[in-house]
Amino acid sequence: MTFSSRDFERAVGMIVGVAKIGPATPKPLAYRLLRRLGVLKQLPWSWTDSSRLDWMPWGPLKDVEFPRATPPTGLSGPWPQTPVVDEGFSAPILNVGPQERWEHVRYNITRYVGQIVLLTPVAAVKALKGPRLEPIDDAKLADLFANTSFAQFICPELDPPDLTAFADLIPSGSERSYMKVDFSAMDLLGKPLPGIYVAPTVSLLEDLGGGRYRFRAIKVGRKVLKPEDGASWTLAKYFVLQGAQIHMVTMVHPKLHFPQDAVNAITKTILPEGHILSRLLRPHTQLTLGLHESVIHHRRSVLHNSQREIYTPFPFPTEGIHASVAIGMRGVPGNSAYPPYQFGNFLPGIHTMADIVRSGLMQCSNLHPWWQRRYPLTTPVSFRGQIKSAPGCLDFLMAAESSRRIILPAL
Repeated sequence: MTFSSRDFERAVGMIVGVAKIGPATPKPLAYRLLRRLGVLKQLPWSWTDSSRLDWMPWGPLKDVEFPRATPPTGLSGPWPQTPVVDEGFSAPILNVGPQERWEHVRYNITRYVGQIVLLTPVAAVKALKGPRLEPIDDAKLADLFANTSFAQFICPELDPPDLTAFADLIPSGSERSYMKVDFSAMDLLGKPLPGIYVAPTVSLLEDLGGGRYRFRAIKVGRKVLKPEDGASWTLAKYFVLQGAQIHMVTMVHPKLHFPQDAVNAITKTILPEGHILSRLLRPHTQLTLGLHESVIHHRRSVLHNSQREIYTPFPFPTEGIHASVAIGMRGVPGNSAYPPYQFGNFLPGIHTMADIVRSGLMQCSNLHPWWQRRYPLTTPVSFRGQIKSAPGCLDFLMAAESSRRIILPAL
């Protein structure tokens, strides 16, 4: 049995947690040293937290009295509930139980704490080097959005405001050759933290064919900038990258996690132990209910961006980050780049080779080795018979098989 770097991180985290030292405490002594060295501008606990966090615990979630779930009559177990942090969030699973919470502590929290201990010295050295901004040329910017996960932000449809803003750049009859990268929702997240600047951007991309694109213009606020605009164009590119990072982590990523909790909880409550569908789903649902309960409802979660923690990197206060998660779920009416979330094959659109590869990898990774051994890829399989054998008849899963959408009953 090998002892990996992850195991070492977890061991360090476990020791720190049991001893209640370092990042396992609200005010680690090491942070005072980082302040004296100039790594931190101020002591983290001198920041004022959002009132949204007042009820959240510093310690275990078991100390919080969450509302109890009310599954249908005859069922007992985890079930989706009304959001308690922000009404725009997806339905959470509360009171997940000691087993789910312990697995989260054992595998996730211990490693997280261990990483803070082990990686802080390296991060401190980099911070002491001062602000760094590497130049990025137009070709590199286009490559990032064509050949990395940023490709999902390319929107093939220009809305009326976009056509108006870029009218002089789009030849008549060539509209289909132009797309956009839209981060205008940055303007909906409120004021950023002190000393930080953000800007909403909408970029006009020309499709050059063969998976290649060119940034023709960037609208920052109401001003349209072009490559010949020198320093203003350079700054606009950095605002585009800033928007991409914020959207990726706080709008897109939560949609890959939180909405699936409903399926996780409902199947665990309805399916009998040992059912084939339960065994198929288990490898893909482990470590998630405890993780998500903690990420959404614990005071020290990165999701709340409390500046009392040294690992919270977003430019907005708590309210802005919560708003970003909610926008990712409900979308922005009238903007094709921000569709509301629907359960199913959540890939925003296959426009580039990066998205095609990502789609294929996600489909392949969904086939657990147990499943691959039992059912070779060449064997067509239907779950209808297995689903019907489950008590309660999982109609929502049968609908998912045929339409890739799940419509849950009213919660």
